Amino acid sequence: MRAFLVLLIMKKILFAFISVAIFASCKSKDPKDFHGLAWGDSPQQVMEVQGGKPMEKTKEQIVYTIQIHGLTGQLGYVFGKDKLASAIYITDSEQGSKMKVDKAFLAIADSLNKVYGNVDADVLNNGEIIKKKWSLPKTLIELSYHDGQIMLSHTGFQFQEIMKGN
Repeated sequence: MRAFLVLLIMKKILFAFISVAIFASCKSKDPKDFHGLAWGDSPQQVMEVQGGKPMEKTKEQIVYTIQIHGLTGQLGYVFGKDKLASAIYITDSEQGSKMKVDKAFLAIADSLNKVYGNVDADVLNNGEIIKKKWSLPKTLIELSYHDGQIMLSHTGFQFQEIMKGN
Protein backbone atom coordinates (compact mmCIF):
# COMPACT_ATOMS: atom_id res chain seq x y z
CA MET A 1 0.00 0.00 0.00
CA ARG A 2 2.81 2.37 0.89
CA ALA A 3 4.48 1.83 -2.50
CA PHE A 4 1.19 2.62 -4.21
CA LEU A 5 0.87 5.93 -2.29
CA VAL A 6 4.47 6.89 -3.10
CA LEU A 7 3.86 6.09 -6.77
CA LEU A 8 0.63 8.12 -6.74
CA ILE A 9 2.36 11.12 -5.13
CA MET A 10 5.23 10.90 -7.60
CA LYS A 11 2.76 10.86 -10.51
CA LYS A 12 1.02 13.95 -9.14
CA ILE A 13 4.33 15.77 -8.68
CA LEU A 14 5.44 14.78 -12.19
CA PHE A 15 2.09 15.92 -13.63
CA ALA A 16 2.35 19.25 -11.80
CA PHE A 17 5.94 19.73 -13.00
CA ILE A 18 5.01 18.97 -16.63
CA SER A 19 1.97 21.28 -16.43
CA VAL A 20 4.09 24.15 -15.09
CA ALA A 21 6.76 23.52 -17.76
CA ILE A 22 4.17 23.53 -20.56
CA PHE A 23 2.51 26.70 -19.21
CA ALA A 24 5.88 28.42 -18.82
CA SER A 25 6.95 27.51 -22.34
CA CYS A 26 3.68 28.85 -23.76
CA LYS A 27 4.03 32.10 -21.83
CA SER A 28 7.69 32.54 -22.78
CA LYS A 29 7.01 32.33 -26.49
CA ASP A 30 6.99 35.81 -27.92
CA PRO A 31 4.09 35.90 -30.36
CA LYS A 32 4.72 38.25 -33.24
CA ASP A 33 1.99 40.53 -34.48
CA PHE A 34 3.45 41.90 -37.72
CA HIS A 35 6.38 40.59 -39.78
CA GLY A 36 8.43 39.30 -36.84
CA LEU A 37 7.52 42.23 -34.60
CA ALA A 38 5.22 42.51 -31.60
CA TRP A 39 3.02 45.48 -30.76
CA GLY A 40 4.97 47.52 -28.23
CA ASP A 41 8.40 46.83 -29.77
CA SER A 42 10.84 49.75 -29.85
CA PRO A 43 11.93 51.69 -32.94
CA GLN A 44 15.35 50.03 -32.64
CA GLN A 45 13.77 46.56 -32.73
CA VAL A 46 11.74 47.54 -35.80
CA MET A 47 14.83 48.78 -37.63
CA GLU A 48 16.76 45.61 -36.78
CA VAL A 49 13.97 43.35 -38.07
CA GLN A 50 13.10 45.49 -41.12
CA GLY A 51 16.70 46.03 -42.15
CA GLY A 52 17.78 48.53 -44.79
CA LYS A 53 17.77 52.29 -44.52
CA PRO A 54 14.46 54.04 -43.88
CA MET A 55 13.47 56.87 -46.19
CA GLU A 56 12.17 58.81 -43.17
CA LYS A 57 12.59 58.47 -39.42
CA THR A 58 10.93 60.62 -36.75
CA LYS A 59 9.95 59.99 -33.14
CA GLU A 60 6.44 58.98 -34.27
CA GLN A 61 7.21 56.91 -37.38
CA ILE A 62 9.75 55.04 -39.49
CA VAL A 63 9.01 54.81 -43.22
CA TYR A 64 10.53 52.44 -45.80
CA THR A 65 10.06 52.25 -49.58
CA ILE A 66 8.60 48.88 -50.56
CA GLN A 67 7.15 46.84 -53.42
CA ILE A 68 3.83 45.11 -52.80
CA HIS A 69 2.25 43.03 -55.55
CA GLY A 70 4.05 44.92 -58.29
CA LEU A 71 3.25 48.38 -56.91
CA THR A 72 5.68 50.82 -55.32
CA GLY A 73 4.77 52.36 -51.99
CA GLN A 74 5.75 52.98 -48.42
CA LEU A 75 5.63 50.90 -45.28
CA GLY A 76 5.21 53.13 -42.24
CA TYR A 77 5.65 51.97 -38.67
CA VAL A 78 3.74 54.18 -36.20
CA PHE A 79 4.92 54.59 -32.59
CA GLY A 80 3.51 56.00 -29.39
CA LYS A 81 5.80 56.44 -26.39
CA ASP A 82 8.50 54.55 -28.36
CA LYS A 83 6.22 51.50 -28.72
CA LEU A 84 5.07 50.03 -32.03
CA ALA A 85 1.32 50.63 -32.40
CA SER A 86 0.60 50.18 -36.11
CA ALA A 87 2.13 49.34 -39.49
CA ILE A 88 0.69 50.75 -42.71
CA TYR A 89 1.41 50.05 -46.37
CA ILE A 90 0.35 52.77 -48.80
CA THR A 91 0.94 52.42 -52.53
CA ASP A 92 1.90 55.39 -54.66
CA SER A 93 -0.88 56.66 -56.90
CA GLU A 94 -0.53 56.97 -60.69
CA GLN A 95 1.01 53.53 -61.22
CA GLY A 96 -0.46 52.59 -64.53
CA SER A 97 -3.91 51.37 -65.32
CA LYS A 98 -6.82 51.03 -62.92
CA MET A 99 -6.86 47.35 -63.86
CA LYS A 100 -3.28 46.92 -62.53
CA VAL A 101 -4.21 48.48 -59.19
CA ASP A 102 -7.50 46.52 -59.04
CA LYS A 103 -5.59 43.30 -59.72
CA ALA A 104 -3.08 44.11 -56.94
CA PHE A 105 -5.93 44.91 -54.50
CA LEU A 106 -7.59 41.55 -55.24
CA ALA A 107 -4.26 39.68 -54.98
CA ILE A 108 -3.52 41.27 -51.58
CA ALA A 109 -7.06 40.46 -50.36
CA ASP A 110 -6.66 36.87 -51.58
CA SER A 111 -3.32 36.54 -49.77
CA LEU A 112 -4.86 37.87 -46.55
CA ASN A 113 -7.83 35.49 -46.89
CA LYS A 114 -5.42 32.55 -47.23
CA VAL A 115 -3.50 33.54 -44.12
CA TYR A 116 -6.27 34.88 -41.86
CA GLY A 117 -9.44 33.31 -43.23
CA ASN A 118 -12.32 35.00 -44.95
CA VAL A 119 -12.82 38.70 -44.48
CA ASP A 120 -14.88 39.87 -41.49
CA ALA A 121 -16.43 42.81 -43.34
CA ASP A 122 -16.59 44.32 -46.82
CA VAL A 123 -17.40 48.02 -47.14
CA LEU A 124 -18.99 48.93 -50.45
CA ASN A 125 -19.18 52.21 -52.38
CA ASN A 126 -21.52 52.19 -55.39
CA GLY A 127 -21.25 48.41 -55.47
CA GLU A 128 -17.42 48.46 -55.49
CA ILE A 129 -15.54 46.97 -52.53
CA ILE A 130 -13.36 49.71 -51.08
CA LYS A 131 -12.45 48.26 -47.67
CA LYS A 132 -11.97 44.81 -46.17
CA LYS A 133 -11.41 44.04 -42.50
CA TRP A 134 -9.98 41.08 -40.59
CA SER A 135 -10.09 40.97 -36.78
CA LEU A 136 -7.41 38.88 -35.10
CA PRO A 137 -6.92 38.39 -31.36
CA LYS A 138 -4.45 41.31 -31.06
CA THR A 139 -4.64 43.01 -34.45
CA LEU A 140 -7.14 44.71 -36.74
CA ILE A 141 -6.20 44.46 -40.43
CA GLU A 142 -7.82 46.84 -42.91
CA LEU A 143 -7.30 46.80 -46.67
CA SER A 144 -8.74 49.77 -48.53
CA TYR A 145 -8.74 51.18 -52.03
CA HIS A 146 -9.35 54.82 -52.94
CA ASP A 147 -8.34 57.03 -55.88
CA GLY A 148 -5.86 54.53 -57.29
CA GLN A 149 -4.12 53.94 -53.96
CA ILE A 150 -4.15 50.82 -51.83
CA MET A 151 -3.72 51.07 -48.07
CA LEU A 152 -3.11 48.03 -45.88
CA SER A 153 -2.96 48.69 -42.15
CA HIS A 154 -2.19 46.39 -39.25
CA THR A 155 -3.14 48.00 -35.94
CA GLY A 156 -2.65 46.55 -32.48
CA PHE A 157 -5.79 46.60 -30.34
CA GLN A 158 -3.86 48.48 -27.64
CA PHE A 159 -3.24 51.30 -30.16
CA GLN A 160 -5.37 53.83 -28.24
CA GLU A 161 -3.57 53.02 -24.99
CA ILE A 162 -0.11 53.29 -26.58
CA MET A 163 -0.98 56.56 -28.35
CA LYS A 164 -2.39 58.34 -25.26
CA GLY A 165 -0.39 61.43 -24.47
CA ASN A 166 1.69 61.13 -27.64
